[in-house]
Amino acid sequence: KDEKYQVINEYCNDNRLKGKAGDAQAACNYAYCVEKGLGDVEADLERATGFYRFAARKGNMDAIMNLIRLKIPLPRHLIINEKKHLLDITEKDDRPYLVLYRLHTNGEKEEVDARRVDDTQEGPQPTEAADTED
Repeated sequence: KDEKYQVINEYCNDNRLKGKAGDAQAACNYAYCVEKGLGDVEADLERATGFYRFAARKGNMDAIMNLIRLKIPLPRHLIINEKKHLLDITEKDDRPYLVLYRLHTNGEKEEVDARRVDDTQEGPQPTEAADTED
C-alpha cells in the first residue's frame, strides 16, 4: 500500500481514538472516514451517522452540516456541556443559515455558531420529534 494510503489510514485511526475519548471534531472526522470507507475503514453509513450524531450532540457544526447533507433528521434542542442550546434556521444577507444558540436561564439566546446552508441542498429541517438521545 502506498504512502498516501498509509497517511489516510493513520489520520482515520488517530481521529477514531480521539473521537472515542470524547473529542467532537475528531469524531466528526472519523465519521467521514467511515462514511467514505477511507484507509482500512469499511464504508458504513449507519455507523458514520452514529459518529456524526455524537459530535452534533456536542455542538460540532461540521457534524450537524454533514447530517443535513445526508438528510438525517436533527434535534432542535441540544444539551452541550450541560447547557441548553437551540438549533434554528434564520436568514442573513438573504441566505438561509443554520444557527446554534445557547439558551440562557433569563430567556435570552446567544449565537454560538452559524453556517450558510448550501443552495443545492434542501434546507435543514430540525424537528421536535428527533429530540431524543440515541
